[in-house]
Amino acid sequence: MRTAIEKWKMGPDRYRRLFATFSIKAKQLAECTDGFSPQNFIGNFQFGEVYRGTFQGKDVIVKIWKDENSLYTVKPGDNEERYRDEIHLQKYFKENDLHPNMAKFYAHCDDGGYRAIIYHLQPKAIDTLHNLIEKDTFTWPQRIKVALGFASLLEFMHAPHPKYLPYLIRNIDAAHILVDEDYEPILFDVSMISGGILTDKRNIWYQYVDGCYGYIDPLCARPGKWSDKCDVFSYGVLLLALIGKRVSKYNAESPPISGSSQNSVIDFGKRNCALLHQSLALGSDFYSTDATEITNLAKKCVQSDPQRRPTMKKIMRCLQNLQIVQHNASTWEICKLLNGDKAILTGYHYSDSTVKDRRLLTWNSGHVSQFNRGSDYCRAGKNTLEEDYDTLEVFSYKELSMFTNGFNEQNFIGKFQFGRVFRGMIQEKKVMVKIWEPSNEIYLASQHGNKGRLRDEIALLRDARFSSHPNMVKLIGYCHEEEKLGAVYDLDPHQTLYNLSPKDDLTWLQRIKIAYEFACLLEFLHARNLPYMPFLVRNLDANHIIVDKDYSPKLFDFGMSIGGIILDARIDRNRFLFGCYGYMDADALLDGGIWYTFSDVYAYGCVLLGLISKKVYTEEDVKNGSVYVSDSAIAYYDEEKSKARFNQARFSLVERKLSEDGDHFARDGAELTRLALQCVALDLFERPSMKQVVKRLLNLQVVRKHAKELGIRQVGKKN
Repeated sequence: MRTAIEKWKMGPDRYRRLFATFSIKAKQLAECTDGFSPQNFIGNFQFGEVYRGTFQGKDVIVKIWKDENSLYTVKPGDNEERYRDEIHLQKYFKENDLHPNMAKFYAHCDDGGYRAIIYHLQPKAIDTLHNLIEKDTFTWPQRIKVALGFASLLEFMHAPHPKYLPYLIRNIDAAHILVDEDYEPILFDVSMISGGILTDKRNIWYQYVDGCYGYIDPLCARPGKWSDKCDVFSYGVLLLALIGKRVSKYNAESPPISGSSQNSVIDFGKRNCALLHQSLALGSDFYSTDATEITNLAKKCVQSDPQRRPTMKKIMRCLQNLQIVQHNASTWEICKLLNGDKAILTGYHYSDSTVKDRRLLTWNSGHVSQFNRGSDYCRAGKNTLEEDYDTLEVFSYKELSMFTNGFNEQNFIGKFQFGRVFRGMIQEKKVMVKIWEPSNEIYLASQHGNKGRLRDEIALLRDARFSSHPNMVKLIGYCHEEEKLGAVYDLDPHQTLYNLSPKDDLTWLQRIKIAYEFACLLEFLHARNLPYMPFLVRNLDANHIIVDKDYSPKLFDFGMSIGGIILDARIDRNRFLFGCYGYMDADALLDGGIWYTFSDVYAYGCVLLGLISKKVYTEEDVKNGSVYVSDSAIAYYDEEKSKARFNQARFSLVERKLSEDGDHFARDGAELTRLALQCVALDLFERPSMKQVVKRLLNLQVVRKHAKELGIRQVGKKN
C-alpha cells in the first residue's frame, strides 16, 4: 500500500482519481427506484426520504435529502453540508475499517436538483426499525440482537481517539436504522454527526435542530451540552421502544405540536410499572432476569442527570451478559467478521471454524486497537482523509528531526507564540516544520493546551473551506508523539514577516502585496458563514505570517483561534493569554478577554504599521514592559483627531528609504498611515472592518498601477 507521502507526490489529479467515487445522474437515480414509486418508498428520515431500489443488478437503499416538504426545517445550504459531510465520512471509511452496522456507501448523486446517496446492503434490508417495532413478527431474540448490534456501533463511534474527538451521532432514531434479513441493525443516516474527521458541531451557535423528535435529550436544547451521553439517552429511548413494542410518541413521522413537551421519556423511565410488552414473554428464548436487566438498563440511559447514565462500553458489557446473548453466542451474527479476527465474548472463545464467514459479537483487543488508530496504524496507510481526499501523514518526532537536519540552526526560521519554526526537506520537497514547545521565554503554554491547539489546527486545515484559501498554509501531516508535537506544511518558506519587515530589500511593492493579500485573508475569515460564527484569529503577529518565495503571506498559527469550525472558546487553555505582545487589542484587555473581529483589525493595523515603518515589536520591548507596538502612533492619532484635522492630514509614517522607492506615491503613504491608525483606534467602533480595509487598499495608486503584478484581476473588486 502506498504511504500518504507517496500518494501526495502522485499529484492532486492522480490522487483524486485514486479515491474517485461512483457518481450518477438524476436519470439513473430515478430509474433505480422505478421513478420513486410508492411501492419502493420505505419511509422518511430526518431531512428527506428513503427508497428501495435496484442498481446494476444489486439491491440498494436510496436516501434523498429534500430541501422542501421535509419533516424538519431545512435552512439554505444545510443539506448540501450534510451531503458533503457524509461523502467525506464514507470515503474515509472506504480507506479504513467500516463498522459492520454502518450502511455501505455505493454511489452518490448531485444532479438535477437531487442530493442522494445509494447504499449497498447485503443481506437485503427488511424494513426500518421504526416500521418493525410494533409488529408481532419481530420477536424477542431479534429485538435483543438489534439492540446489541446498534450498541456495538455506538461503542465504536464513542471510542476515544488520540487525534480527534469521538463521533457523536446526535440524531439517533428508529427511522434511521434499517434491519436486514439477518436482523442486523444498519445505521444509514448521520445528518447531524459531529467529531472524528468531521466538524465539531457540539457548540454550534444558532443551532436550530436538537436531534430527532421523541429521542432528544432535554439537555441538548442548552448550548454546549452535547456529549456522548446525549446519544446514550436516545439509545435508551430506542431500547424502551424495542422492549415495549411502542414507537416513541414523537417519532420522525409525527413531529410534536408546537408548545408540547418533546420528551416524556424521563418521567416514563422513573415509573415502576412493567415496561415489557407481555407478548414478548411468551417465547421459549425469554428469560425473566433478562427482562429485568434490560429494563433497568433502559431506565439508566434516560436518567435526567447525564453523569449517571452509563457509557456505551458499560451498556455493551451489560447486554453481553444477558442469558439470551450467552445462549446464542455461537450462532448469532451480531457483527460482521473483520480482518479474520476471532470472537471474544465474556470469556467464551471460539475456533476459526466457528467464526468463519460469520459476524462476531465483539472484536478482539487487537482489532479494537486498530480502531483507535495509533501512529503505527496510520503509517500503514490508515490516515485521516481531507475533504479534497488527500491524506494527512502521521510523522514521528525523529522524522521531523530528519527533515530539518536535527533542527539545525541554519534551518531555523523563527519563534512563534508557542514554539519554533524550521525549514525542512522531505526527499526533494521543501517543507516548513512547526514545533510546539511546553513553554518559551515569552509565553506560558502548557503541553496539555498545545495538544488542543494541534487538534484544532488539524480540524481547521482539513476543512476545504479554510484550507483552500491561498493565504492559509497547507498541512501535509503532524506529529503527536507523547509530549512532542509538530506540524509539517507544504510550503517553501522565505522568511517570517517579522524578519522581513525591517529589511531594506523588501520593496514597497512587495510590502503592498503582503498587506493586501493578508487583508483579503482576514476579510475571508471574518465573513459570516452560518451556522458558524466568524473566525477570529486572536493572536495575529508578524511572527505568525510566513512569506513565500513569491512574497505571498501565509498564516500558519491558530493557537488562540475561535469561531468557524473551532467552536469552543478554549477558555481554560487561553485563560491568561490576550494575544501577542505588541499586537494585543487594548479593548479586549479591558473587557477581560472578550473578542470581536475588530480585535483582529487592531492587530492587522499593527502589522501594517510595521510594514510601512520598517519597525517590529522585539523581545527587548517585552523586557522593557512595553505592551503595544503602536503607542506613539496612537498618541498622534488622538492628537490629530482632537484637532479635527485627521482626515485632511498628509502625515506619513512610511520609512524614508521606502518613500524614495519608485513605486511609492506620497498620497498612498498618507492613506496607509491613516488606515493603520484607524485600525488601532482605542474605540473599536471607530475601526474599519476588514472588508473596508480591502476596499481602501484597492484604491491605492500603487495598486491601480500594478494590479496585474499584484495578482488582482480587477481593481475595485475583491480578488
